[in-house]
Amino acid sequence: MITVYTKDFCPFCVQAKKQLDTMGFEYEEINIEADAKTRNWLIEQGHRTMPQIYHNDKVLVEGGAQGLAQLSKDEISMRLGTYTFDTRLVL
Repeated sequence: MITVYTKDFCPFCVQAKKQLDTMGFEYEEINIEADAKTRNWLIEQGHRTMPQIYHNDKVLVEGGAQGLAQLSKDEISMRLGTYTFDTRLVL
């Protein structure tokens, strides 16, 4: 599952969640302002801005909401390992 690390009053966090919702991806949101341990872990990983978007404890996309906005639904699915190829031949 995708994990979106957010903070309060963050328009980029809202943008990233909206894109994932629109594309039909499920995600868990963790607000770092309510979770000091997670906030400290993200800082240790070198992150200073939100949102940070992870999958299986690894960065899914660099650049938060702006990086996510550059990806298509298929590209996100490929990164998640859930992409299925349509093998039907269209004539």
